[in-house]
Amino acid sequence: MASRAMSVRTTRSNGTYLPPSNPPTSPPPGSPGAMSRYPDEYNIVSPAVRAEQERQIVTIQRQGREQAERERALTRRENTLQQTANALAARESAIKQDQLALTRREDDLRKRASELDRQRNVLENERLVLAQEKEHTRRMEEQRRARRTNSEAFLEDTFPALAIPDIVRHLGNSSARIRRHAMTFLGPFSDYRYALQHQKDFDALILALLPATIPLLRLSKTDVLEFVSGLLGERHVAQALAKSQQSQQLFEILMMPNEVLSSIAREALTLILKGDLSCRRPLQVTLSRLLQSNTQPIVLEFARQALPTLVQDAIADGQYPMAVFYANHTSPVVRTSVYQPLTRAITAGVASRRGLVHAGLIVAAHGQVVANNPPEDLLAFTASVLPNLATEIALEDQTTLLLDMLLYKDQALQSACIISLRAIRKVDANSREKLRIALDPYIWHSDTMDERVRSFTLESLQQIATDLMNAGRLTELLTYLDLPDSAMRELFLTVILKLAQDSGDQQKKLLDAGLLAKLQPYLALPDIPSDILTFTIRALPAFAVQICKSGATNTLVELSLHPDITLSGAAMNALRRILHSDRRCRQALQYSLETHLAAPPPKILEFMMEALPVIVNDMMTDNRHGEMLVFLSHENPALRQAVMPVVLQLSQTSASQQKQLAGCGIMTALSPQLTSARPPEDVIQFCASLLPLIAVYLAEGGFAPQLVDLLGNPPTRQLAADCLRKVANAGEKGQQALVNADILPRLVQYLATVQDPVIIGLLSDLLPLICLSCCRRGQSGLIIHLASSMNGTLRSRALAAVRTIVASSPTDRTSLREAYLPQLHLQEDYILDIADVALQPMTKDLLSSGELNHVLELAMHAEPRIRQPCYAPLRDAIRDNQATRQTLVELGFFQILVKFCSSPVKDRVDFASSVIPIMAIDACRAGMVGSILELFVPDEKQVRQALYSSVGQIARGTPADQQMLMDAGFLTILSLSLQNPRLGEPEFCEQILPLLSQRVAESDDACNVVLQLLLNSHPTVRSSATRTLDNILAGAPEDRAVLSRTILALLDSTPPPNISQYCAKALGSTLCSDWIRDGSYQTMFDLLSHRSAEIRVAIESQLQNALRNDASAERLASAGLFQVVLTLLPNATPDIMMFAAEYAIPSLGPFLVENEANTSSLIGLLAHGQKPIRQAASASLRKAASTSAVHRQRLVKADLVGRLVLSINAGDAASVDLTCNLLPVLAIEIAQAELCDTPLDLLNHEILGVRRASRQALDTILRDDEVRVHLIRPLLARSGQLRDSDAGFFGEAIVSLGDAILLIGDEKKLLALMWHDIPAVSEAAFTAVRALVMNGTVADRRRLLEGQLFNQLLQMLSNTRLRSATIIFALDVMPLLTPLMVETGRFDQLIQLFSDDEPQIVSSVDETIRSVCINPAQNIQLVQQDVIPRLMVLLDARGDERVLDLICFLMRSMAVQMVDFGKPSILVTALTRREQKLRWAAVSGIETASNQGGNTVQSTLILTDGFLGGLLHVISVDKGRYDVLKAVCRSIANIATADINRSKEISGSGLMPPLVELCRTPDEDMQTSSLEAIYAVTASAFGDKSPILRTGILTVLLRFLQEPPSARVAQLSLKIMNSIASLPPHRAEVGKPEILAPLVKYLLNEEGQPISKANQVTALEICQNIASESDRERKAIFDAGLLLPLLHLTQAQRTDVVVLACGTIEALGRTGTYKQQLLNAEADKYLRRITSVMHKSTLSAGEDRKSANKAAKQALEMMETGLLRGLSRKLSRSSPSTRKLHGRNGRGDPMNPLGSPMSPPIFEE
Repeated sequence: MASRAMSVRTTRSNGTYLPPSNPPTSPPPGSPGAMSRYPDEYNIVSPAVRAEQERQIVTIQRQGREQAERERALTRRENTLQQTANALAARESAIKQDQLALTRREDDLRKRASELDRQRNVLENERLVLAQEKEHTRRMEEQRRARRTNSEAFLEDTFPALAIPDIVRHLGNSSARIRRHAMTFLGPFSDYRYALQHQKDFDALILALLPATIPLLRLSKTDVLEFVSGLLGERHVAQALAKSQQSQQLFEILMMPNEVLSSIAREALTLILKGDLSCRRPLQVTLSRLLQSNTQPIVLEFARQALPTLVQDAIADGQYPMAVFYANHTSPVVRTSVYQPLTRAITAGVASRRGLVHAGLIVAAHGQVVANNPPEDLLAFTASVLPNLATEIALEDQTTLLLDMLLYKDQALQSACIISLRAIRKVDANSREKLRIALDPYIWHSDTMDERVRSFTLESLQQIATDLMNAGRLTELLTYLDLPDSAMRELFLTVILKLAQDSGDQQKKLLDAGLLAKLQPYLALPDIPSDILTFTIRALPAFAVQICKSGATNTLVELSLHPDITLSGAAMNALRRILHSDRRCRQALQYSLETHLAAPPPKILEFMMEALPVIVNDMMTDNRHGEMLVFLSHENPALRQAVMPVVLQLSQTSASQQKQLAGCGIMTALSPQLTSARPPEDVIQFCASLLPLIAVYLAEGGFAPQLVDLLGNPPTRQLAADCLRKVANAGEKGQQALVNADILPRLVQYLATVQDPVIIGLLSDLLPLICLSCCRRGQSGLIIHLASSMNGTLRSRALAAVRTIVASSPTDRTSLREAYLPQLHLQEDYILDIADVALQPMTKDLLSSGELNHVLELAMHAEPRIRQPCYAPLRDAIRDNQATRQTLVELGFFQILVKFCSSPVKDRVDFASSVIPIMAIDACRAGMVGSILELFVPDEKQVRQALYSSVGQIARGTPADQQMLMDAGFLTILSLSLQNPRLGEPEFCEQILPLLSQRVAESDDACNVVLQLLLNSHPTVRSSATRTLDNILAGAPEDRAVLSRTILALLDSTPPPNISQYCAKALGSTLCSDWIRDGSYQTMFDLLSHRSAEIRVAIESQLQNALRNDASAERLASAGLFQVVLTLLPNATPDIMMFAAEYAIPSLGPFLVENEANTSSLIGLLAHGQKPIRQAASASLRKAASTSAVHRQRLVKADLVGRLVLSINAGDAASVDLTCNLLPVLAIEIAQAELCDTPLDLLNHEILGVRRASRQALDTILRDDEVRVHLIRPLLARSGQLRDSDAGFFGEAIVSLGDAILLIGDEKKLLALMWHDIPAVSEAAFTAVRALVMNGTVADRRRLLEGQLFNQLLQMLSNTRLRSATIIFALDVMPLLTPLMVETGRFDQLIQLFSDDEPQIVSSVDETIRSVCINPAQNIQLVQQDVIPRLMVLLDARGDERVLDLICFLMRSMAVQMVDFGKPSILVTALTRREQKLRWAAVSGIETASNQGGNTVQSTLILTDGFLGGLLHVISVDKGRYDVLKAVCRSIANIATADINRSKEISGSGLMPPLVELCRTPDEDMQTSSLEAIYAVTASAFGDKSPILRTGILTVLLRFLQEPPSARVAQLSLKIMNSIASLPPHRAEVGKPEILAPLVKYLLNEEGQPISKANQVTALEICQNIASESDRERKAIFDAGLLLPLLHLTQAQRTDVVVLACGTIEALGRTGTYKQQLLNAEADKYLRRITSVMHKSTLSAGEDRKSANKAAKQALEMMETGLLRGLSRKLSRSSPSTRKLHGRNGRGDPMNPLGSPMSPPIFEE
């Protein structure tokens, strides 16, 4: 019973058990839990309470799942709605984009149509103009034909067929009439425009004119003279002659004796000269040819006038020889005329100077200067330009010309030449080189040199020498050292010394060029020149280093022996400078001094004593120690002593120096002196200081034998000993060098010969250091020999050396062992001493090398001092090396050890006891387990411990080792031994048995033996057996199979209590779990009926644990646990009953539902006789219902709901509770099974809990989107039989099911519920429909409208009971339904709401319609449905102000759409309505349409009947409403801007007089708007503007211009005036002085504002248009005082203003009448300021300045053309025939219908 209680407690404390939420309380008396059979300490609650708790937990979990499902459903619903909204938004955006694209397309089409209309109008205008010109031409032709005579007809018929050259030839005809007709035919070519239009004929005229007329001119034919003079007076004719290469002919005319012809030719040549460069080039060529041979005064006079310009052109074209020709011409007139332009050109640019010099300007001047008596002007000109041409003269290699001219006796020219030469010298090195070449002849012949040239040469030599030095041309420089002139030579030497004194590079170059070679001939002379000697003395120290580097050090050494003291001192100073320079130079100096080393002169010896310390220092620093040995081994002590201090000093500085000294062979050099009988004292002292420093490096370098040899010489023995000690102490490398030199054998040899304390001390000091090296060299025997020495110090040092060898490495110990082991038989003391030190390491080496036989011999040696040192290494080798152990076992050493355990020698017993456990595993694997088990016999403690340890190691070994132990009968021997246990056996058993648990599990007998040990009397043995079995149970399932089989065999009988108790424990721990895992459920089911309660409790506990896991519970249900429980229930024990009620039935519920039979059996348990069983069945059904929807569907299918309804009707309380719990859970499945009537019926049940459960079930159904559809039909079917108590739920259901009702198509039934008698139902229907409208989609609203929602809304407004709710409903839904009603064409129904009495309804409809009008697409639908006409009908019928406001709003909003869709008549009709608001709204709509609609809308408006009349009506009716009149003006302006035809219609419609009247109003904005409209009409209306002028507009404009109300009014007034003046027929109206006078202030406006600038430009355009008309208008400009402002504006800062001003002046100058006034006003000066290059224009560079220059040039040309015409007229007055000809031409020439501009009528003159 106690074990069962423990099992139950353990089960309850498992983590899988869910404790109750509240602490358990003791049940009241009489309750089912009050008589619990369990003690209170176990805290056991009754099954009913536990079932209630579990039911609550299940309910909470189910509610959580339902809540989660509802949230997921809501999330899915929201996602669906969001996706729908996104799709709709995307669709709407796509539609909007399409609409925008269509709108843009329409706009493009409208613009294109407008552009086509404009082009058509332009073409029409051009066609009209061409027709007018054609008509004018026809009329002129008729007039000309009427005036023709017979002779004129003949000439007219003849001349047009002739070519221009033929007509020109007719000028020489004898008939004056034919000449006159030819002149008449050729006369129009004097006009530039006519010539430009007939370019081909004009070119032919130019080519034929002068060749044909010059003979006639020489014959003095007057008419031809007048005709030619008239043509030549035109600029374009003169320039064309020049371009056609006929300047020669003009010069022929110029040289004719006739003064008139000469003047005409001169004027023509002047015009050519004033033309462009292309005209002047032929003139220049012709003039140059004439000047070569012809020097007539008239030609020279013209040349003086033309040559400045022509020379400038020649220089610009690069024709510099031409300019040079003029400058050197024989005529002073020609020369003096070109000096100034040449001077300017030379001063201006480098290219001009270079070109002139290259063309021979200086050469020509040089030729004239060299010749006798050159012209004074040429000398002055040459002197003035020479300084500026210096660089170019140098570049052209003309420097010699300057030197030649320098000899001319003209002071100015000489000064200029000197300045030029100095300038050449300052240009660059190249120029100076050319100067040097020019001066070279003068330098080498200085005796014949002129004084000026000599002074300049001396001045230039320093710079020449510097250039040669800098250019590296030193060879050429050194050639000047051979100059005979000492002064010049000294100058060169000074420059060389100055430039090269501080420059090593220059010195090197000079030496390489042969400076010393140049100086040596001078130095070899007995009398050295002073300049050479001075230079040498100063140069040697400066050049010393470079002389050394160039390899001429020997020369300096030789010069140091020169007899001249100063030169010798300079050479010695140079040597000292070399000594103190760099190492390379000192090395060269060293090599030079070594040539005198055999017998040096005193000076050299003295210098060597000074130089050797520095040189030796360099030798050692540069690692040239071998070169130093020459001086160290020299026989001269002075030289040795000069070197030795330096060597000692540097050898103490660094180890590298010491190493280099040791390696350079210094020991070899000093050995002859050191090994001599009497070595020199200085050498001994030097070696005593040096050898200790370099001894180590000498030994390392292979000089150790020489050091050892010094031991044989007594004077050097102590020195050698010190050096050898230092080498030995230096490290292994030095020690190895000593050993390689066989120092130990030689010391032993010396010791055997002489017992010198120096050698003994040296050997004692060296032996510890070199012992290892000697051992490795095979000299271990010598060390052992020294251990037997009689000298104690030496013997101790030898033993220390042995210890060192033993402690070093196995190789060294092997060498020592090979020399030592053969001497073991001597048994001497030094042999045993060495054994104490070395035998143990030697044993380790033997073990490592595998020489076990030698080790065993040593281990079994009779001498303890030899045997005992071997035990520890052998034990360590056995412990650490398995191969060693196996080898020893194979050699039989284990049996020897077992025998050692019986030996009386203690050290052997101890050694065997310590080694046997180590070798136990290997002995076991070798089959010697029996030998180990034999150790159970001895009683010694050490042997027993070795036995226990050995067996423990085998047990801890591999499974094979354990098996061998088991096969040897270990358990049998152990069990027999445990019957009479000895010391430590129980503890040994406790340690060993658990280790063998795996092997025990493999054998039935072993398991029986261990189970029998449970009956042992010793608790330690029982504990070890329990641990062994527990290990088996804790192992793998396959390891427990044997034990399980053994336990089942024992349970078949009656086992002892201890064994039975352990079997129960085993079943409860692992065996039942194995059976459950393997599916051996029947074994457990059989044990449920076992006699032992402990066994049953263990099985029940495991089944309980299995039932907590759903997978295990499912397998148990499939295995038939439920059937077993049902079988055991009739005669069940209490524990079985408890197990079935608390665990089996509640846990198996979800899995029993899988089978229909089990489901029926489970449902049948609801009627069981035992209450716990019924409660368990209820809990099982709850659990099954809460697991999955499939289980719930099967329960519903098994008619659980029907049986529960029958049970609650019978009054079963438990069934009521179960029903209340299951109805909400099974709600979804009930709806899916079409059983919604059941919960609807239970809503009226008498039990409150049932009613609540049914309500919860219905709520669950309503929340599920998928199944709530099944509730609609049963719910709507009960709408007629509803009670007041059901109305609340019905209303909520209707609100929730609104979208579902709409989904299945029952919207009419839903709308019908709005009429329900129960207010709650009606209100719910209103709420549902409102939600569908406000939250639903457009399709939902459309379906409601199709279900007659709006008709019912109108009907409900008439119902008294529903009116208030209907009003609220309508206010909510109408904003959303109105766009849809407009879209579906139900606007007539919407208008019916305006007749309602409720103002809120009317306001809502009004606001809704206004909000719809924001969308253009909705506006189109409203227009198509004739909304405004319908509202006007309603307005006429009721006269409601709200309707009027709505019509006005719609008219303003839909104006563009009304015009676009062909209904502009609505707007036009509204213009004539009596309602003022309506007229104003129509005007606003027209303004919007004209502004936004485009050309099509504007054309539609103006083509609408009565449109312009309507606007006129508004202007006449609403006179005081300026805002309306402004809108009318803006509309007219918008319409008139686009098309000329609209402007014509507006101007002819009678609107212009009212618009002009509006300009007279005092309102400034009204004036601006009306002026804008007038400007739009006038600016676009071509043709006749008389209707506009008849309105008196000019008077208004004049008033505005004189006193402008604002800048905008003034700007518009100017624009209107400009548009009127732009057409020729109306310029006379504007061209009056009183109208033009106000323009002055606008022309001179300097405010700088943008509008002021625009007004200035407009005023200029007006002036230009007026000036282009006729003389009367031009006179008006002069009379109005506009000339001075125009001239002032030519100097303005803006290009457009300057161009317009120049154009106006050009137009004024077209008539000769006013040209003189322009000249009097100095207009030409103003214009020339624009074209002048020197004038600093305020205009920006680029195209602006070009356009202004072009306009000014055209105006100037017009004025100059007038001047030439005046000259031709003066000539024509001398001939009556010419006067008649010009008079006839002026009246109308048949060949010049437009009139010749060159011959105006007589009255104009």
